[in-house]
Amino acid sequence: MTIERKRKKQRNAGRFAAALAVSLAVSSAVLSAGAFPAYAAEKIKSVKLTFETSSLDADGIPVVEGDTTSEKYSVSEVVLLEEYEEDRYDDDDDDDDDEDRTAGRWDGTGDAGSVYGMTTADPEVIARLIEKNYKNSSLLAYNQTYRSMGVLPELVYVAELEAADGYSFYVGSDSITLNGLEARYIKHERADSRKKLILYVKFAGLDSLAGTVQTAGWSSAEHGIGAWDSAGRTVSYELQLDRDGSQVIRGKTTAAVQYDFRPYMLEAGTYTYHVRPVSAGGEKGEWTDSVSCYVSAEQAAYNQNRFGLDAEPVFEGDGPPVGHIYHNVGWQQDSGGAWWYHEQDGGYIQANWLKDGGFWYYFNENGFLASDAYVSWGGETCYVDGEGKLLVNGKAPDGRIADGQGRLAWP
Repeated sequence: MTIERKRKKQRNAGRFAAALAVSLAVSSAVLSAGAFPAYAAEKIKSVKLTFETSSLDADGIPVVEGDTTSEKYSVSEVVLLEEYEEDRYDDDDDDDDDEDRTAGRWDGTGDAGSVYGMTTADPEVIARLIEKNYKNSSLLAYNQTYRSMGVLPELVYVAELEAADGYSFYVGSDSITLNGLEARYIKHERADSRKKLILYVKFAGLDSLAGTVQTAGWSSAEHGIGAWDSAGRTVSYELQLDRDGSQVIRGKTTAAVQYDFRPYMLEAGTYTYHVRPVSAGGEKGEWTDSVSCYVSAEQAAYNQNRFGLDAEPVFEGDGPPVGHIYHNVGWQQDSGGAWWYHEQDGGYIQANWLKDGGFWYYFNENGFLASDAYVSWGGETCYVDGEGKLLVNGKAPDGRIADGQGRLAWP
């Protein structure tokens, strides 16, 4: 090998070593900087949730819980819209954003939605949010109306879902399945770079829930008239009356928050009644026991004289009577011309309906027939004409149309 060729070979080897050193240095820098792309998170393309409720909050609003069987995500919370939004924005105009849900979370993606819903325990907070005209202000404003009306199926709840490690949400409205409480999807958003999914939901099934009567006592105006706290969202109340621990009557119902038990207090003794609410869906709440009430012999005699049945025994041959003919049962009219209905057990219909001769009649909480009046029942409004008959398949004086059940709606 010539000297020149030997020198050229040495120069080429030097260039290769230098290039290799540069390449290794670049590779080391890339690795240390983490520039290689990480593995992509697995996409969650559908979600399925089940909702239930078993308790009420301090305002009598159902506490809803959500659950899923998936291991790819979990339900972080289910709360009323206003509760969620109070934490989502800095409502106090302070500089502490640590507790605000918007701190680096909502990315603005997802269905915008135009369905409205709810109110808040703090009207001032909601007023500020509405004033800021932020994206859910219309939902909150609409919700204030429905909560004040106690219309639970229109209340908007927020369910927040969190993806497990290695997963991200890529779901559309058609891939969201909601079960329980007749849940209805409104809209959804994604947050935290698709690590969170925020669902807006209403629950039609909340209308079937019965509330709770907190206290039950007796009216101070009339000895023997029971009075209790409203359970809210209740169509009627079921009642039972005991004397000295033994049952006197059961199964009486009323839509009012009072009931005249005097027709059944015909003997001296200590009386206690039990009341429980019944919802529009027929669900019955827990029994609440009243405080006791003592009826003297004189009071019992007065009740017997005022409410007692005028019964004529019926005989068939020798032996005891086989029945009775009641002369003061059924439709009765007082001295002022008002109609009421005396039942065969001695009581009278109070805040309830009677079907007679193919027509429905409503008696108010004092037991008198309602006529030419609008009656609220089970969240619906009905109209009874001048004779007290329920209007069906016709037009009420205000222009609303009654269906076959008597429920009024604007045409």
